[in-house]
Amino acid sequence: MKTLTGFSTIMNFERDGIAASTLFKRLAIFFDDIIFNQNLCPIGKGFLFETQSDYLARVVAADVNESQTLVKNKKFSSIFLNCWDFVEDEEAFERGLSNTLSPEIKDKIFSYAYGKEMPEGEFIHTKEFKQLCGDMWHDMQLYAGFRKIEPNVAGNLSSHFGDVFSNMSRSEGYLVNELSNNSSMIPDFGDFTWDQIIELREDKIIKYFREKIESALTDTPETMSTIIDSEIISGLWDIASYAKPNVGMTTLNGILTNLPLPIPLNPYGAGKAIKDVVDTRKALAENGWVFFIQKARASAENCPNKALQRTSR
Repeated sequence: MKTLTGFSTIMNFERDGIAASTLFKRLAIFFDDIIFNQNLCPIGKGFLFETQSDYLARVVAADVNESQTLVKNKKFSSIFLNCWDFVEDEEAFERGLSNTLSPEIKDKIFSYAYGKEMPEGEFIHTKEFKQLCGDMWHDMQLYAGFRKIEPNVAGNLSSHFGDVFSNMSRSEGYLVNELSNNSSMIPDFGDFTWDQIIELREDKIIKYFREKIESALTDTPETMSTIIDSEIISGLWDIASYAKPNVGMTTLNGILTNLPLPIPLNPYGAGKAIKDVVDTRKALAENGWVFFIQKARASAENCPNKALQRTSR
C-alpha cells in the first residue's frame, strides 16, 4: 500500500507535535512506498535542493552529516516516490487540484478559518491559524486529486481535519500515528534510526505486518491501538496452541515461559520451540505480523531513542 504526503503534510503534523523525521519513519514501516508531492518545496534548478532526495534527506536528518549520509543511501531514496512521476504533465496536475474540492467542502474550510469562535467569543484570525487552514486546503486538494490516479492511496490528513469534517479524522496516516502513540505492544518506529528502519523494511515478513495494519485501518482512532494490542496477544496464544497437540506439555510450558503475563512479548522464543512441528507457511500466514513486531521490539532494544519506553509502561 502506498501513502501520499507533501509539504503541507509536514507542516500539519509538525503542528500536532510530530516531527517530519518521526512521521516519515513511521510511514516507511507501515507502508510499502511514500509518495511525495514536491510542490511548494525549494526543489529543482535554481533552488536550494537539486532533487527530491536531497530535500527529504535534509528534512528528516538530525544534522547536515546525517543528511549527506542519507542522500547517498539508495535504500533511503527508494522509500520515496515522486508524485509527478504518476502524471503526464505535473503543471497541469497542480493546476487541476484547485477544481478537486466541491463548493461545500471549500465553504467548510472557509467557515473554519474565518468563522470559528474562541471560548471568549473572539474570532480566530491569526496568521498562524490561516496558514493551518491553507495547509489543510492543499492537503485536501492533493489527496482528492491524486486518488483519481491511485484510488487506494492512503491519506495523511492531520487531526485538525476532524474539527472540520467528522469523516476525515480517520485518515490512514492519522490512524498510523495514533497507533504509534498509544500501542503498548508495537514500538514507536519514529524513534528508530534510519538504518534500523531500512533493515526492517528489507525483512520479508514485514508484508504480513502491513497486511494486518491495512485491514485494521477501518477501526476508529479511539479503539485501533486497543484492538491491535489484543490481537497481538491472541496471536501469541495461537502460536502456543500450535505446539500443544504435537510436543506435549514440556514444550508447551517452554513456550508459555516466553509469554510473560499479562503482556506476552516473545513470539520468537515460541516460534523456535515449534518450528519443527508446525507448518511454517501456515504459521507465517496467520501470525507472521506478530513475528515482525517481535523483531522490531528486539531492534528497539538497541535504539538510542529508547523506542520501547512507552511500551514498557
